[in-house]
Formats: sequence, structure tokens, C-alpha cells
Amino acid sequence: MLLDRLRIGLQEHNEILRSEARGHSAATLLEQSKGAAMQHMLRLARQVAVTDTPVLIQGETSSGKEVLAEAIHEWSDRHAQPFLKLNCAAIPEQLVESELFGHTKGAFSGATQARAGRFVTANGGTLLLDEVGDLPLGAQAKLLHVL
Repeated sequence: MLLDRLRIGLQEHNEILRSEARGHSAATLLEQSKGAAMQHMLRLARQVAVTDTPVLIQGETSSGKEVLAEAIHEWSDRHAQPFLKLNCAAIPEQLVESELFGHTKGAFSGATQARAGRFVTANGGTLLLDEVGDLPLGAQAKLLHVL
């Protein structure tokens, strides 16, 4: 059962990658889905896309959360602005704040120039924070305060 779900997830992920390589957008790919549950999820995604509110997308690994986030971005008024993805689990703990919020020149050893964080870079667009639960608790608290 678990192996079947994982196999199906990988097949869908591969199809998404093939479609992206052919130039199809995430929204176009999702709109081709026929299942009732998927159609319901797409209706909800389109409803939230026209709002200016943070969205939490939950699901198992390789379930298509990133594709859904990209589709919501494409359907939104922000579609002409950047869509940035950040895998929070891949950021070393000592760089989390700098990556998210930026830093000024000389703020710490090795900060030879000012750097805008992801929030500033994505301003007006969409910032996808993947695996946010893997951030250190202190960083999660700061992130929650910003959101």
C-alpha cells in the first residue's frame, strides 16, 4: 500500500517534470486532472489565489505541494512578480535569519556586503517556504511573528 502510494507519487512527479520541460505551466498541468478530489482542491486553490493572504499547504512528501503553490501564484495577481522557493530544511541554523530577512555589510564575520533576504526579494510575488517545520524553534517564532 505504502509502496504503491510512493510509486504513484513518483510517477506524478515525473509527469510534472516532463510537462515543465515541454513548457507547460503548473496550473495547466493541474487543470488536466479529472478526479473529484483534485477538482475540489483546484476550486479551493483558485478561490484563495485571488486573495492577499498567506496560504498553508500540507501534504506528504512528493504529493505536489510545490506544484500547487506555483499554480496558485500563476492564478494570482502576483503572477508577473517572482515565485521564490526556499527549502527551510536545507538552511544551516546559523544562516536562517540572514537567508529569510537579509543582513547588512559587517553584520557578522563574512558579511562583506549587504544582502536582501527572501522576504524582500519576493516582495510583491510569492515566497514558498518548504519544510518550514524543520526550522529551529527560535527561527519558527520569528517567522511566525513576521507572518
